[in-house]
Formats: sequence, structure tokens, C-alpha cells
Amino acid sequence: MKPRDDHEDLHVKLCAALLGELEGEERRRLDEALAADPELCAERDRLAATIATVRAAFAEPAVLPESMQEALRAAAEREAEARPQRARRRFVATAACTALAASVLVGFAAFLVYGPTATREAVVERPVSAAAAPQVPQDSYELSLDVQHELVALGYPGGGFTPPQSLPEGHTVAMVLRATEPSSYAPSPPPVLSGSAGFLTGMGRKEVVGAIRVQADAGILERCRRLPGESPSMMYFRFWGDNPFELARLDNLSTFGVDVDTASYALARAYLERGLIPEKAQVRTEEFVNYFRPDVPAPQDGALALHLEAAPSLFGGEGRWLLRVVLRAREVPRAARPPQNITFVIDTSGSMAQENRLELVKHTLRLLLTELDERDRVAIVRFSSDASLCLPLTSVRERALIEEKLFELAPQQSTNAAAGLAIGYEQALSGLDPEAQNHVLLLSDGVANTGVTDHEQITRDAAAYRAQGIVLNTVGVGMGNHNDVLLEQLADRGNGLCCYVDTPQEAKRALVDRFSGAFVPVARDVKIQVEFDPERVTRYRLLGYENRAVSDADFRNDTVDAGEVGAGHQVAALYEIEPAAPPAPGVFARVRVRFLPPRGQGDAAVEFEQSIDGAAIKASYDQGSPGYRRSVLVAQFAEFLRRSTHAQGDSLDLLAHEARKLDQELRDPEFSEFAALADASRELILKSLPQDDPLAQAIDAVQKNAVLRAEITDLSRGADRTLLEQLEAENRRLEKKLEELLAERQRAGG
Repeated sequence: MKPRDDHEDLHVKLCAALLGELEGEERRRLDEALAADPELCAERDRLAATIATVRAAFAEPAVLPESMQEALRAAAEREAEARPQRARRRFVATAACTALAASVLVGFAAFLVYGPTATREAVVERPVSAAAAPQVPQDSYELSLDVQHELVALGYPGGGFTPPQSLPEGHTVAMVLRATEPSSYAPSPPPVLSGSAGFLTGMGRKEVVGAIRVQADAGILERCRRLPGESPSMMYFRFWGDNPFELARLDNLSTFGVDVDTASYALARAYLERGLIPEKAQVRTEEFVNYFRPDVPAPQDGALALHLEAAPSLFGGEGRWLLRVVLRAREVPRAARPPQNITFVIDTSGSMAQENRLELVKHTLRLLLTELDERDRVAIVRFSSDASLCLPLTSVRERALIEEKLFELAPQQSTNAAAGLAIGYEQALSGLDPEAQNHVLLLSDGVANTGVTDHEQITRDAAAYRAQGIVLNTVGVGMGNHNDVLLEQLADRGNGLCCYVDTPQEAKRALVDRFSGAFVPVARDVKIQVEFDPERVTRYRLLGYENRAVSDADFRNDTVDAGEVGAGHQVAALYEIEPAAPPAPGVFARVRVRFLPPRGQGDAAVEFEQSIDGAAIKASYDQGSPGYRRSVLVAQFAEFLRRSTHAQGDSLDLLAHEARKLDQELRDPEFSEFAALADASRELILKSLPQDDPLAQAIDAVQKNAVLRAEITDLSRGADRTLLEQLEAENRRLEKKLEELLAERQRAGG
């Protein structure tokens, strides 16, 4: 056994040699040591593989824009003048350590800088394209709650600081680079997106927070003002990231594409069970509501049936109603389902070794095979740094061969998801059968870090293959660096279902118990439109479906993509309503449903509608059906986890109490689990909520006033402007107070 110091010296020399920095006598002595020591040879091979992975991850051209390179070169020149050059050996060691540290950052450290750097911050502004948006997994940063609350006040999103998946072309992002942590960076919110796109890494967070504070302060007032052509609802979403209350007199139509995904609830549950709060973007209210078993009957005739129910709202204040819109799909017996062609595209990258992810994927697929029979065929594609076809489309009668190919899969190297999907689609196309359901099933933790990594490009390909009759379903696994957003977007573009599995039980639930819903469609491009009567409804808001909105004018445009509904599925949506008067006889809402039949069964659209009368509104929340009350409680839990502005002032204790009470009535194991989760998560959720402070309150007041002024402006249109003038005067007062708070903080030195 070598002494520790000698071993560390050899380790540094190995790194230097692999980086091309070791020459002459030192290189000769290292070669001799390698010839005499097999363990050292093995270490060299491991380091070589690591460095190769790092180089592959950073092999894409133009890692840094020219403007940033110039700024860094200038900073480096200033540094060189200020201090003598470090000794070569010191540089070798630094380069080696940098390479080792970089191996941890594979796939998301898009701004790693080698060589001398400046001791001061280099703040550079540049246009950012959608392809250039950096990707940062959750486990790469950890911000204390006080820092999170401070950043919320600066306009950054609360709860996890989800990295942006894309930014509109031409928007400006400020990048902050530091000498001591050259890979630390923090984009400030773009002018149009405000707080919806900023995030920080945990490296050097104190310095970064300080560096962006002046810049962020300078833009706060501007971001609180209405943009040209911006509607009040667009303003609200820009400020808080939640669906707003819509004034029915300004817009009495709400249109969206259905969503049957369930991944968000299962992933959030996994976070909470580990004592963690999911990121806001990972909490999709509609997926919480749609996770649970159907509670309305399936239609006997037709593909879909509509059920409406309304009662006074348990949350949100006195006098509001909550309308539940439920769509239930017909059941398809197993013997009557069409044949299945399913191409498994399996992530076998190194990250799939964590938490036994790959073995869980294999178990999931073995369970799925139990639902298939001699009518069906499967193919297997694996991907890591590259991708390959392991098994062409093969009859399920060859179950032993399929099992053997699954057994051979092992985790290795990085993640080239695009290459895996390309081969998967190629295989699916080669066996395309118009009489069968043709699916690609992607199973991954979603961390694409090699090859094409741009989310927009990968999801665009899914949409192109969807048009050829191939549906993409996604199954997410893993925690920490799991990329739920990419998998959800892929399934959305691919017209498929996104689910998340973290246990064998969840795998069975997702792909065995609900096989028909995942693989046997009964309707495609399903849209729902709700029309409210402005004489009876003052305001309304849709809970969830933020990324499923469809233009009202496109409701009958059958070229616009919307969600697919599988056999037996139930889709629910909730509307919170501020009534213009107490419940009274008369229709207050009409709900329309429009969809196309499954591919290969014609292209004639089907549309039907149903109305709900004020007289049908229940006298109290308790009089609502058990399924209605379950939807209300589950949706409210999601609103708390999203840190929704609409949940401010609502009671977690009331939620937990009502969940326990309903659990005694339902006796459903899934809901029992939910009730226990809601009860156990109370303190964790309370700690995650941003704390009010004078600056945050001032920003919030200015923004709310701005939205209200926009609504009054749009409503007035030449009418009495007295109220609008009063609001404008109030806004001047609020903005002045905000300016004073910002100036006070600057005088205090940040």
C-alpha cells in the first residue's frame, strides 16, 4: 500500500497526463509506475473514461458567446497584470481538479471556464435562443429559505427555482461569472417573463445574490407595468405563474386540451415522503386530480360522457362556487382491443444505476408484458452515450427472448435520449400497422446530456412522428436529477401519457391496472370549452391546465393538437367562480366537448354540449358527491404545493381535517395514502411558503394594482373613468413606496 501523499501525487500526474499536460522525465516515471501497478492502471482507465465523458459533454461548438469570451479575456488580462503567473505544477493540479469536478456537472454546466479567471464578477448581457437555455437538475443547487424568500421579493420564482427550458428568441439574460466559482451563474428574469425564468446554482450563491441585486432592483418597477398588447390575464400569469381569475365581461370563454397524465402527483408524493418540497413547475394541479380512480360511470353509448357538478367552495373565501367538469371514456374489453406494436426505448446511462432505476424499469416492462398476448409485438432500443437496437419488433409469443434482452441491459456512460428516440421511431415506422396501435414507450430519468439536448428540438420530433400515427408514452423514474418537465413535454407532443414510477406497486398501477387507458385510445384531440354567462358569473378561474390552454377561436379548428383520451380514463377540471348573485334558476355555464375518433377510424369531428343550472348548485360543500369532494381536496393540496397566490389565506388544517373525514367515507387505499400525506406534509409546506416582508408586500401590491387597472381600462372603453383615475393615483403612491424601499436597501449596502 503506497503512502497517501505519494498516491495523491500519482493521481494528480495521471490527470495531467490524460489532459496532455505531463511531459519529459515526469511522464517517463509515471509510465514506469503504471507498468508496475495494475491498480494504478485501473485508476488511469477510470479517469480516462471520466475525462472523455466530460469532453463529450462540452464538445458542442460555441459554448460561450463571443461577447462573453471577450469579457472573460479582458478580465483574465487584468488578472494577469495584478498577479504573477502560477507555477506550471500548480496549474496542472488545478486543471486536473477542474476536470474531476466537471465530471459531476456533466449535462448542465454549460459555462465551465478553464484557465485563469477574474477575481471580480464579469456581468455580460447577451441574446439567448431557446436552444441555449441552461439545464440544471434539482440536486445541483440548494438555497436556504432566507435566500429563497429574498429572491422571491426580487421577482424570482419561489419553490425550487425551476430552470427555464426555453427562452424566447432575442430576450436578454445577464450572466454572472466569478473567478472562484467559474461555473456559477444566475440569469435575471427576462423583461417579458419576469420571475418565471430565473434560477441560481448553489455554488457561490451569496456572491451571486449580491451581484444581481442592483440589477434586479433596477428592473422591478418596469416589470410591474403592463406591456404593449398585454391582457390582464397575461399580466397575472407573468407576475405569479398561476391561471388568473378572468372577468366574464371581458372573456366568458375558457378553452383547453385535456390532460390524462398522472406523473406530477406520483413524483410529488415521492418528494414529500423524503421530506422535500417539489418545484412549482413539477406540480401540475390537473395531474393530481386525474391520478385517482374514476368516480362517474363510463358511457354505454359513444366514446365520451360529460358530468357536471357544482357546490359552494370550501376554500378561497365566502360566496364562491366550485364547478367540476368530468369527462369519462368508455371501457374497451381486453378481447376487443386492437393489436399493439410497442417499441421500448430504455435509458441505460450511468444515472440509471442510481436508486436501482434500471432494475425498476425492467420490472415495469415485465409487468407490462403480462398484459400483452400473441396479437402484440415489442421491440427494444437502449441508449446511453450512443443508441442501438437490441431487439426488432418481435411477437410476444417469444417472451423468453424478450426477457433475455431485458436482462442484458446494464447502465453505462451518459444520456443520448435523442439518439435512442430516433432509433425507436425508426423501428416503429418499419413495423407501422394501420390495424394496430403503434407506440414508442420511453423509460428514462429524463436527463438528456449528450447529443441533441435541446428540449424544443426533441419534442418537435415527437410531434412529427405523431402525425404519422406513432404515439409516444413516457415513464419517468428516479429522484434528484429526474427531468420531469422534458418527459411531460414529450408525452404532450407525442399525444401520449406521462407517468412516474418509484415503486413496483406504482409500476403495476400505471401500466397494468390502467393498461387500456395508456395504450387503447377512444378519442383524440379532445378539447373542452366552457362558456360562462356574464350576467350570472363575475369572474372564474381554471385550476391547472396552464400548459394546455387553447385559443377560444381554435376550439373547432381540428388541425390544432389537443390531448388523447384512452379507454376507461376520467378527466376532471375545476373552475372557481365568483358569482354575480346568489344561486338562482337559469344556466350559468355551458360546457362543450369536441374530439376526433382514434386514428384509422375516420376524421369526422364529434361535438356535444351540456349546461348546468344555478338551481343545481348544492347547498353546501358537504352535499357534493364523494368524487367531487375528493377532487376539491386534491386540487387544493396541489395549489398549496405550487405556492399558488390563490391559496394564500387558505387553511392546511381544514384540508387535512376534510381529507381524514372523506377517507372514512371512501375507504379507498389511494385516497387513504393521500390523506396521510396531506397530514404529514403540513409543517414542510408551511416552511416552504415565502415569508412576507415590506419589499415583497410592496411589489405584490403594485402588481395587483396594475392588473386591476388593466381590467378597469379594458372594461371602461370611454365610460366613467373615475375609478380608473383613483386606481392610477393609488398606483403612483404604491410605486413611490416601492422606490423608497429599494433606495433604503441600496443605502444600507444591500
